[in-house]
Amino acid sequence: MKLQRNNQQGVVLFMSLVMLLLLTALGASSIQTTSVQFQMAQSVDDINLALQAAEAALRDGEQSIEYATDMLFPDQQDEINTATAWATLDWSDDSNSTEAETVVEGAAPGRYVIEFIREVKAEEDSLNLANIGEEIGAGGTSVYRITARGTGFGAGRGAVMVQSTYGKRW
Repeated sequence: MKLQRNNQQGVVLFMSLVMLLLLTALGASSIQTTSVQFQMAQSVDDINLALQAAEAALRDGEQSIEYATDMLFPDQQDEINTATAWATLDWSDDSNSTEAETVVEGAAPGRYVIEFIREVKAEEDSLNLANIGEEIGAGGTSVYRITARGTGFGAGRGAVMVQSTYGKRW
């Protein structure tokens, strides 16, 4: 019996290499997609932490007004900052803003600025800030704007700013 020699041309080897190349490209694409999704999730976490830090700083600012014993005017006390351009304020400078005492785990401490807006003098029965049915509200009320800024756990990552207007009857 005579054996025949098969002349193989290497088609199986070529197809195997092409399939290996396709699987490598698919794996690299999956790694890149996973990396981008991880960065997006981390960004969302940063923003959530920054919002919590800003809200905590805002509440600290409101409490500093609420528990003040004297009226807070810009030229009278250190508790109030007079930053009229709060949007361009250097928030890292301690003389421009106040660091919040309430700390959110995983976030940098929030900072806040309190601005005196104006004194509202009300006529009898025209202003009742406390609640309906209580005192008539005649007298003066100081109105303040509190701007707070929070950042995530990276320097400058996930910065969020919130504002509130707060009135205190003295």
